Amino acid sequence: MKMRRVVPLSLLLLSACSSHETAVPPDPVVMCSSSAPPATATTVRVVVFADGSTKPAQCTVRSGMEVLWETQAGTASPFLLRFKQVPGVAAPGWMAGEPGRFLIDDPSKQFPSRRDGDRQQVRLVTKTVVLAEDIGYCVAMGVTCTDPGIKILPN
Repeated sequence: MKMRRVVPLSLLLLSACSSHETAVPPDPVVMCSSSAPPATATTVRVVVFADGSTKPAQCTVRSGMEVLWETQAGTASPFLLRFKQVPGVAAPGWMAGEPGRFLIDDPSKQFPSRRDGDRQQVRLVTKTVVLAEDIGYCVAMGVTCTDPGIKILPN
């Protein structure tokens, strides 16, 4: 009669889990700030809150950099970015959302958000500038429009 060796299932599962651990890559999108972004950054993030305020209030980027404005997870309410000057163009692969309740009178300066999973987003690539340029904009969530800013630096 042959005796089989019995190994508890929990030990097998633990050894299987530990052998398949993988490192989670860091988020390539850095948080925007009022200072120039790191030279290695290609995309920066601005958080849009339910009241239309943003973090940060002043975002500094470089020419040709992608800027991602997005709501917090679970926020389904669309928003509209209204710029005082043309900031750049829609990022490759991103299309503006439906204007819905927002009136779009200049699509080169107004960008309605689009749903992406459980968030709303606007993705733009900033224009090329020779001198630093401050561009005011407002975030319309409904009837109120908060007025943060973006600063584009030459490369």
